[in-house]
Amino acid sequence: MKLSIKEIVETGQRQRPEVETSLIDRSFRRISRYFTWFFLRLGCTPNQVTVCSMVLAAAGGAFLLLLGTQGFSLAGICWLGFYALDYSDGEVARCLKKQTMSGNYLDYFGHYIIFIGIFLGFSNIALLHFSPNVVLPVGLLGMAGIFLRGLAGSLLWEVACNENLRMTKRLATANTEVVYNFEVGAQLAHAADDDDQGSSAAGTPKNKLSKRLFRIVVSPSGGDLIILAAIAVCFLEAVIQTAALSDRGFAWFAWLFFFYISVANIILGVGLIYRNVRSRRVESVFQRLFRDNDSRFSL
Repeated sequence: MKLSIKEIVETGQRQRPEVETSLIDRSFRRISRYFTWFFLRLGCTPNQVTVCSMVLAAAGGAFLLLLGTQGFSLAGICWLGFYALDYSDGEVARCLKKQTMSGNYLDYFGHYIIFIGIFLGFSNIALLHFSPNVVLPVGLLGMAGIFLRGLAGSLLWEVACNENLRMTKRLATANTEVVYNFEVGAQLAHAADDDDQGSSAAGTPKNKLSKRLFRIVVSPSGGDLIILAAIAVCFLEAVIQTAALSDRGFAWFAWLFFFYISVANIILGVGLIYRNVRSRRVESVFQRLFRDNDSRFSL
């Protein structure tokens, strides 16, 4: 399919169901449009673009595993390519009118591939400085933590949907003779938003500042920012090597990043599950998803 860059911007980027406001999104959209043009010329499907991004995600980790400190630049290029293609696959889907839920599922799965690549790659760098008895347990716990962070969020939706199916007797094994119901409570309707974003009227300026500082500290440990942070560390270490500085003396950026993401994800993974149960976030999601038609969600 032959589309001009202008047509790709109009169809592939401006027709998104959500509005993008961040500087990161706007910056990478300026890059991804050219990848989209290339893939459309090749006749690639959206899922093929997503698979290409997953290959790049895995390759970045493999370069750090196989080449050690000599693989920083290659790993950074691979992960930067993954990030660009993560925008491009959706643009290809919109240009071809081939948007599917299965494609979105594959896209989400690709993010876990790069998380694994980042942890495995940087764990190998940390092994240059520390004993395996320290690095391996911390790395495994950190990887488990980032999966727990993902599960803590996705299970909210799964449990809420399953409970709705039980209550409406739409499960194949439903017992129609039993009344299954529970009161959620309107007071829980916006609990999730209050936890994640904070209410505009609640809290002192000091508390708001504390929450903002907390987010600044923990944000690079997960989500898209962990990818950008890993890319930045890789290119920083590559520049240090090019300047003929000592790997052993300056690769501490890499192993420090490894311990940071590992410890942060261990703490946050367990903490999120505890908070979800304690604040009854499942009930809140159920209330807002199935009973409050005006509720909006952050994906």
